[in-house]
Amino acid sequence: MRKILIGTFLAIAAIFITAGSGVDSTGNKPVSGLNAPKAQAEEEVHGPTSTLSPLQKEMLSLKQDGLCYYKTTAGDVWIHPEKYGFEATDTIYELFAFEQEFDANGNPKYTDIVVPREIDGGTVIDCNSFYNHNEIKSLRVKAAYSSWRVYSTQSYEEDYQGSRVSGCTNLEYYEMAEDTVYLNKWKLEGCNSLKTIIIPKGMKEIFANTFSRCKKPEKVIFKKFSNLE
Repeated sequence: MRKILIGTFLAIAAIFITAGSGVDSTGNKPVSGLNAPKAQAEEEVHGPTSTLSPLQKEMLSLKQDGLCYYKTTAGDVWIHPEKYGFEATDTIYELFAFEQEFDANGNPKYTDIVVPREIDGGTVIDCNSFYNHNEIKSLRVKAAYSSWRVYSTQSYEEDYQGSRVSGCTNLEYYEMAEDTVYLNKWKLEGCNSLKTIIIPKGMKEIFANTFSRCKKPEKVIFKKFSNLE
């Protein structure tokens, strides 16, 4: 009996040692559930084929050319809307996501994007919606930027980085919003196809390293009466 117990103990110990070593009985490292190849590709979080989250679908009030808006009021957006020139009851459209659509051949429908300043008299504010959309060729942002929302496309950390076009690798033409006051390397990160960029009147400072993480554009156009210091 004693020999049987000792033999059983040694067998169990051998199993634990083998498991801890990360090899199977043939000496190969087994593939665990954590590092096994995925049977299906995970849904894209950001980019051309990404879709709205359940929360974003709930917030959707209007969709135009792939641009997804939540209709609200200035009083709900800001604690003191009068500081921004609004009455509490003024209509505000929050652009919180961009959902691309495709034709029968799989080609993206919207590659030249214009974010309007207003919709039916209501002011549009942008909550950073184009992260990693590498299908976009041209982007004109007329709307002012607003702060992060829980239903924004980007996470808080991504939004904090401050780039509206990070990962837009095929963006060739970019007209920045009027409320853009400074330009550094993070604002254009990954924009490796830039040809033309339009600098708004509100721009105050352009850092020396601005084009260090993207392609230097062929044309940099400054709007009249620039406020550059």
